[in-house]
Amino acid sequence: MSEPVVGVRAPVRLLVAGDLRLGRPPAQAPPGEPGLDVASVVSAAADFALARGVDALVLTGDLAEVGNQHFEAAGVLDRLFRRLAEAGLPVVVADTSDAVARVVALVDSPLVRLLGRGETWEDAPITRDGHDVLRLAGWSSEGAHATDLPFPAGLDPDIPTVGVLHSAADAFENGLADLRVLPVAAWLIGLGHAPAILAEGDGPLVLAPGALQPLSPDEPGAHGAFLVTVAADGAATAEAVPLATLHYGTVDVDLAEAATAADARALCAAALREHAALIREASPAVVRAVVCLRLVGRTAAFAGVDALAAELRTDADLPHAGLTVAVTRVEVAVAPLLDLGRLAAGSGAVATLARLSARLGTDGPLDVGSLAPADRTLVARATDAVRTARGARVFEPLAADGRLDGDLDAETAGRLRRQVSRLLDAALAQHADG
Repeated sequence: MSEPVVGVRAPVRLLVAGDLRLGRPPAQAPPGEPGLDVASVVSAAADFALARGVDALVLTGDLAEVGNQHFEAAGVLDRLFRRLAEAGLPVVVADTSDAVARVVALVDSPLVRLLGRGETWEDAPITRDGHDVLRLAGWSSEGAHATDLPFPAGLDPDIPTVGVLHSAADAFENGLADLRVLPVAAWLIGLGHAPAILAEGDGPLVLAPGALQPLSPDEPGAHGAFLVTVAADGAATAEAVPLATLHYGTVDVDLAEAATAADARALCAAALREHAALIREASPAVVRAVVCLRLVGRTAAFAGVDALAAELRTDADLPHAGLTVAVTRVEVAVAPLLDLGRLAAGSGAVATLARLSARLGTDGPLDVGSLAPADRTLVARATDAVRTARGARVFEPLAADGRLDGDLDAETAGRLRRQVSRLLDAALAQHADG
């Protein structure tokens, strides 16, 4: 091992990414559309690493989709590893996949290291001008818990150490405090698909880079890699690098100010334009934004909302701010603009429906425990109906594309509220005609 650098040295910079899941196509995106596949974003990450002159690329696991490890993943990883190794840029990987291990073995370069296979610590020094400037200590395990990790002793205090972990999510639920007392500058961990800086400041940085490219609506927000900088004294910081070309998100549109369906349509268009502009500013690489549009509030335009929702669902590709906004789902959580208190004080169908509407509320989860037995029975029957509808064969394509993965109770609450509002609106119209 080379001798450590004596005196002041420049910080070490690592590009950190995880959860590539190569071989899995993104949900709710046109098949084969250029730039949306994970391989394109992996190539962009390599471009960034080389252009910025980082000291190493660190990958924290789940590089290959489980069902497609021998096809797309192998080719993409082979090209990535060879390209960076030929450029002299080290690649350090923590992953439990046999497919990844085979690619590393085939590349056969000392600059491409897969650390910690077999639940043993391995380390890879990062060198500069023939001197060690950083030590990456890696562990790859499906079930290791942070409190059980036999972290290596005898660390050189003159060379900062960064831990690289790939493990099951539950390995860190109760072990974060234990990780932060170990003598490292940072922990880079494969932990779920959501990017997160779990700890920083007083103690080691703990970073979960999340998914490089989001692949389903369950992975909302900005994604990409992180640029981690480790100073000579071991202080570590992380900066998000938004490389993802896809963005999933939910946009709420309050229709309280809409007097007509045209007003509601204009509010939706303005909300989508604002959403696209915010994405473009924060994540300039994004070319497609997949949106779930939630229509909320009490509105005088209630009667036209269902038709508007159907229109928005069919108008699936809306160009905004230089990117495509795809409205793939519209959730209607609006109610008529009514004085429920006044209507509930009367008798008959209108009063009964007004009182039920007030008990159900306008948004959020239903507090079933506080409802009367008759209301609880109604909610239970509605839940069974939604569950049965989700399992119908006609909806199988939606289920396969992840569009029926939303919370069952939340969908039931929304549908029940809308139906009660429609009935109340119809009862009022009938009462007026009478």
